[in-house]
Amino acid sequence: MLHFRETSEQADIVGLVADFCPICRDIRPFTLRKILKVKTSGFILVAIPVVEHYESTEVGCDRVCNICNLDLPAISAMYESVEPVTGLTLDELVRETNPEIYKKAGERLALEERIRSGKLESDRRREFLLEPFRVLEHRIRKIRGSDRDSLSRILVGALILSIAGLIVSSCVPHPVKDALQTICGLGLAGSLLALIVRGCGRLNRKAKLGLVLRSEIYPLLGRALKPLNPSREEIMDVFQDLRRERTISGLVLNPESIVAEMDCLR
Repeated sequence: MLHFRETSEQADIVGLVADFCPICRDIRPFTLRKILKVKTSGFILVAIPVVEHYESTEVGCDRVCNICNLDLPAISAMYESVEPVTGLTLDELVRETNPEIYKKAGERLALEERIRSGKLESDRRREFLLEPFRVLEHRIRKIRGSDRDSLSRILVGALILSIAGLIVSSCVPHPVKDALQTICGLGLAGSLLALIVRGCGRLNRKAKLGLVLRSEIYPLLGRALKPLNPSREEIMDVFQDLRRERTISGLVLNPESIVAEMDCLR
């Protein structure tokens, strides 16, 4: 019997608040969520994971823009209140949850007005062109996922133990031999099948990553960059900066896809 432990995140909705969205470049309604770290432990019985312990701990909050679906870290205490109901106008939501937001974000809103009117200083363009990529960095990292897979390593261990058990079974008396061969045979078949299924999932990860980037990330970047109307050369220069910084965005995003997205929006 092999034990395993896995940790994951879960988000529970708390309510609605108003705040500034760097993708929409304006004040927007957000869904405030509390983030829970979920720890699961158990054991593998004949290649079947059996959960025996489940524990969740609140580790923070985030906010998701109701217009563009951008998720950002949040601190619940910074809001006057959290509105539990929908149907409020943005002005009502601002008044109830974040009445000082226009004052706190005044300088940024003034900059956004200069961006929309084409009057932003040239020495600040690179800063605002890079911002959407940096804002989306954590989301791209989540989508890309981690290469570490503790359950796969455990299944490999189960496979090795099953093979070792079959080898050892040839050296034991018959009553024990038959039982050991049955158990190890089931373990071998189950572990091999589970590894094949998980391996197929890993092969599909790259294809799914490309699909999510096309359906979620590139449209968000296009939305954020549209007011700046960057040239192809500016986008290529931004990618040089991202790659020098060794960001996930610079690694997995295709600048030509962003150029194409911008062309569609023009």
